[in-house]
Amino acid sequence: MRRTASQENPSEDVAADTETNVSDEARLDAADQSPDDGSDNVTVDDLAPDLNHVQYIGRASERQIDAGTWPDGCDQDMSAVWGFFNDFKIDKSKFTEDQLEYLLGDLDGSFVLVE
Repeated sequence: MRRTASQENPSEDVAADTETNVSDEARLDAADQSPDDGSDNVTVDDLAPDLNHVQYIGRASERQIDAGTWPDGCDQDMSAVWGFFNDFKIDKSKFTEDQLEYLLGDLDGSFVLVE
């Protein structure tokens, strides 16, 4: 709980914290309810233009995705290997948008975008 200089009435602090939390939640709800204007075509480049590599941050000493093992909807022709030899990074331009969405969102949290 946040403390103020005046501790004479602790219930005021609770009320202030509650108001802050409610307003934060209200802002988040409002953002989630923005009108659908058909602009769902946001790409990874739009969200992170300065981050140019997909880095593997998992526990294995090497991570490989073979051609033909990507999920449905992804280009199946690419193989990718992350390891010590490439500092666990692959240029994001090597991946299709669907592959990037899979790696960065749908998988297991072991991939991130870095410079």
